[in-house]
Amino acid sequence: MLRLATTDAKGGDARIFPFGCAPPLQELLEVQWGKRHGGIVFQHRAKHIGSCRRVWTNACRRAGIAGRLVHDLRRTAARDLRRADVSDGEITKLSGWKTRSMFDRYNLQLQRQNKRQTSRVPLRTPTR
Repeated sequence: MLRLATTDAKGGDARIFPFGCAPPLQELLEVQWGKRHGGIVFQHRAKHIGSCRRVWTNACRRAGIAGRLVHDLRRTAARDLRRADVSDGEITKLSGWKTRSMFDRYNLQLQRQNKRQTSRVPLRTPTR
């Protein structure tokens, strides 16, 4: 489990995230934890990475996905949790949203995305 202290959370609420339910993610974090120097989990050549925004932007550019936002990870997680039939309340808690309206805003974006994806599926008429 990952515990996020109130001082580290954007909304000021402490949270616990059960990474043990996602073994590949848990393994990644444990490997990074073992490699760390000091209290910082993600480093580069044993040094603090500095500006996360700059590092993220450069990494996305090198990976050929320029323009992606860190915030896209939250949206993707919400979408994947929704597709896995996780309840709205659990998604809201795991994502750190304080209100149902925040979930609804993301869910509306997911519905629009699903509509766009569905419109790309070719319609086939049955043959007899």
